[in-house]
Amino acid sequence: VDETNARLGLAAAGVEPELVDQCRQRIAAEAASGALPARSAEFLEGVLASGESSVPSVLALIKMAKLGMTVDTLRGDCVPTSVPILHAPSPSSFFQEHVLPNRPAVLRGVL
Repeated sequence: VDETNARLGLAAAGVEPELVDQCRQRIAAEAASGALPARSAEFLEGVLASGESSVPSVLALIKMAKLGMTVDTLRGDCVPTSVPILHAPSPSSFFQEHVLPNRPAVLRGVL
């Protein structure tokens, strides 16, 4: 991250607080427009305030939250303990049962 920031000129003094401020504004705007659920916005504000994640990481989490990932998923609390192996599932059942809820699966016999 430090090397990337240096290459992009983001390592200069005073740039990081400005990026954090822009990120906060983006979270507020997305929440106000309804594109970002309130619970997700609150979680992302906390991540940003903690300083434990970089601004690009928080921006990626904003995008994921807008796509429908829950706060538990963003936190990493929904890590599957097992992944099912599906043998030639129908496209509609695979889409409904795995793609939409963001559940992993190993596909066999689909080619």
